[in-house]
Amino acid sequence: MTVHARTVLFCMIIVGGVGGACVALTAYTPQAVADHTHFLLTNPYTTPTASGDQNGVIGHSRGWSSPLIPSHDLYGYRITDPESSYEKTTIVMISGNHNGEHSGNWALQGMVDFLAGDDPYAAQLRQHADVFVYPLVNPDGRFLGSGRGNPELTSAGLGNDHNRVWNRTGVSTIDAFTAAMKYDTGGIVDYFFDFHSTFFQASNFVTLTPELGDSRFVQELRAIAPEVGVVYSDGTCGMARIWSMSTNGLNADYAYTMEQHMIGEPADYLALGRTYGIALYNTLIPEPATFLLFLLGLPLIFYQRHKSVGLRPQSNHCEENTARSFRFTLQSPVRSACGGVVQLPSEINSS
Repeated sequence: MTVHARTVLFCMIIVGGVGGACVALTAYTPQAVADHTHFLLTNPYTTPTASGDQNGVIGHSRGWSSPLIPSHDLYGYRITDPESSYEKTTIVMISGNHNGEHSGNWALQGMVDFLAGDDPYAAQLRQHADVFVYPLVNPDGRFLGSGRGNPELTSAGLGNDHNRVWNRTGVSTIDAFTAAMKYDTGGIVDYFFDFHSTFFQASNFVTLTPELGDSRFVQELRAIAPEVGVVYSDGTCGMARIWSMSTNGLNADYAYTMEQHMIGEPADYLALGRTYGIALYNTLIPEPATFLLFLLGLPLIFYQRHKSVGLRPQSNHCEENTARSFRFTLQSPVRSACGGVVQLPSEINSS
């Protein structure tokens, strides 16, 4: 697949270190999003969402006259096995909240490519998961190139951070995507992933609310990628991650911000995204029962291969309920604190 891309230079300051470094990374442009979406829609397991047209377009950004920013198509698509009769876990994934955070989009593509690909584990995962992807939620900001928002936000007096206004109305991208997500999922999801980049650390990490620290996905991810850190943050109601967990949002039980450093190559982030996909597989797909394997004539062979490729490290934590009929409802302060549309928070927290 051909991706329209350009190379951009980023200079980052390492927190706790001395000085910094400048690195070049292939930009993930709005055109790259369009190209990848069109490519995916040729896949039998990828379809437009109910909110979109046949090309996966769920709406349009406003654009701007000065600086000149064209209106962009807003994309959404769905990945699942339509022939599966299993009750499915509902997952929403987004990226591109902030203008220059290209590594987040590359990691999202890596996870999406795994989910839609021909890996046998992905095939099994599609039988148990219904994944809704909105790959670039702030295309006007990405086109602008720098900052964390776009002129529409600034003109409306909402600051310059697209990830602080998810609990607001009157912003073209926010209105389109929140409406699409609610329509596509029925307003109730199990998992929400928001892909970002970090300019201040040379490591990858996951940001989450404290009550999710022992969640199955985090444990599975840390088991196969211990170098991925964990950061706890209560966030603010205007963040996509926090909004998704609220009753005014998507009522998500589990919400994570996936933060990628900016010092790698696209291939590094694509591989990292696949790792996220494997961690999700390990989270949602139960280990095969030993007696069943024995009956199938595969007593330990399959299980040993399962472990050898890093897909199922042994663990002794409790299984979490993932099917919709056995939803695990968190008693999170987000439910009440961010239940409605509130004023734009002024504080700046982690992504």
